[in-house]
Amino acid sequence: MPNSIALLRLYSVKTTYNFNEKFSLTAGLRYEHNSRSMNRRRVFRSDSGEFPLSPEIDVEESWDQFLPSLVAEYRFSEQLFGYGKIARGYKGGGFSYATDNPEFTKFDPETSWSYELGLKSSWFNDKLLANLSVFYTQVDNYQIDRAVDQFSTVVFNASEVDIYGAELELRINPLDGFDIIAGFGYTNATFGDFIDPVNGVNLENNRVIFTPELSYNLALQYRQPQGGFFGRLELVGSGIVYFNELNTLKQDPYILLNGTVGYEFSENFGIYLYGRNLLDTEYFISAVDFGQSGVLGAVGEPRTWGVRVRAKF
Repeated sequence: MPNSIALLRLYSVKTTYNFNEKFSLTAGLRYEHNSRSMNRRRVFRSDSGEFPLSPEIDVEESWDQFLPSLVAEYRFSEQLFGYGKIARGYKGGGFSYATDNPEFTKFDPETSWSYELGLKSSWFNDKLLANLSVFYTQVDNYQIDRAVDQFSTVVFNASEVDIYGAELELRINPLDGFDIIAGFGYTNATFGDFIDPVNGVNLENNRVIFTPELSYNLALQYRQPQGGFFGRLELVGSGIVYFNELNTLKQDPYILLNGTVGYEFSENFGIYLYGRNLLDTEYFISAVDFGQSGVLGAVGEPRTWGVRVRAKF
C-alpha cells in the first residue's frame, strides 16, 4: 500500500554576450527543488481483518540544486564553427517502494559535470558537411536499478561513473538530390570503485548498461528535386551492449538494415513503403537475470514492413 507524493519546481535564466562577430558566450543558471514523501507498508486482508506483513515506512525528503552552464562559440570562418560547453547535470533523488528494508528505501540525487568540445564545418559549397565532437562526463551518485529479489527492484547510488567519447557526423552530396550520410560514435562509460550492495561484488571498471562502446550508421539517400521519387537505404550498427551491472548479460555486436521508398507529390504530401530490419537479424534489447528462475529477455523488432503517409496542412 504505497502512497507517494512528488513536488518539482524549476527556475532558469540564460543570457548571451557577443564579444564580436566571431566570439560569444552564453551563461545559464537553473534552480531545481525536489520534494518527495512516501508512506508504505504491506498488509494481508481477509474476512478476519487486516494483518501487516512489513513494518510501516514513512519518509520525507527534499533536495535543492543550482545548475550552471556555460557555452563558448567561435566562428573561424563562414565554413568552420567551434564551440565548448560546460554544464552541471542533475537527476532527483527519491524512494524505492518495492522493498521492506528501510536501508534500501532512500536514494540520493545523481549529479554530473559535462564537458564538450566540437567543430561544425561545411566544404566545397556545402557538398561536404563534417561535424566532430569530444566529450567527458563525471557522474556522482549514479542511480542504478537492482533486483534485490525475484519481485522487488530498488534504486541504489553508485559512487562514480566516468563517461568519455567522441562522435563524427558526415554528409556528402556528390549529385543533386543524392546524399551519403555517415556517423560514428565511441563511448567509454565505466563504474568507479563501487561495491554492489546486493551481492558484494566490486563493479569498478564494469561498463554501464545500455551504452555500447561503438555505434555507427551509413545511409544512401536520394530525393528527386521538386518532388517525385524518394529512396533511402540505411545500415545501423552497434557494439556490445550490457544489460546488467555485473556485465554477465550482453548482446554481441549486430547490424540492422532499413529501407524506405516512396513518392513525394509535394513538400506537404508523400506516401512511403518502409522496411525495418530487412535482414531479419535476431538481437536482444534487454535482459534480466532472476537467478535460479532463469533469464528473461526482450527481443528486438523482427523484419517489419509498413506504409507511411506524410501530410502537412
